[in-house]
Amino acid sequence: MKVVETEFYSLKIPAGWLDLGKLGNLVDQSFDATSLYFVDSFSNAPIIAGLFVINAPADNLEDTRTKCLKGYKDNPDRIFPKDFVDEQTKITLESGQDAYLLKTRFFRPTKQLNQSRFDLVVYSDKAKQGYLVTVSIQYKDDTYIFEKDNNLDNFANKLYSYFKLK
Repeated sequence: MKVVETEFYSLKIPAGWLDLGKLGNLVDQSFDATSLYFVDSFSNAPIIAGLFVINAPADNLEDTRTKCLKGYKDNPDRIFPKDFVDEQTKITLESGQDAYLLKTRFFRPTKQLNQSRFDLVVYSDKAKQGYLVTVSIQYKDDTYIFEKDNNLDNFANKLYSYFKLK
C-alpha cells in the first residue's frame, strides 16, 4: 500500500495504482486502477476504475452531502435508471468524525458506458471544507449486474477504510 498524506487527510492506495495527481482546483488527488482488479473488458467495452479526492466547498457535513447529491443530477452526461434511488448511509469514521456513504449509478452517453459511483462524504473542521472520496467504476451493462457480480460496494468500502481525516 502507498500512503498519501496532506495537511488535512491521509489515505492508503494500492501501490500499483497510477497516480494522476491533481486535476485542476477541484480534484485534489486522482488514481487510475484500470486493468488492475477487473477484467480489461466486459460486453466488448473497457472497464475503467478510479479513485478521486475532490475538494467540496461547503459549510458543514450536511451541506457537503446535499451538494454532492445535487451534483449527481447537474451533469448533463448522465442518464439515471428510472427506479434507482441514490443510497445514503451515515457512518462514523475511525477518527471519530461523522461521514456519509453515498451511491449512485447512471449511463454516460458520451462514453457509452454505465457507471457505479460511490462517495465517502466528509467535512474537515481543520480545512473548513468538505471532501468527496469518489470511487468510479465504468463498464457496459445496463442491467448493472456487473456491479453486483463484482461486489463493487465492498470494493469501495474497503478503500474507504483507509481514509482518515486529521
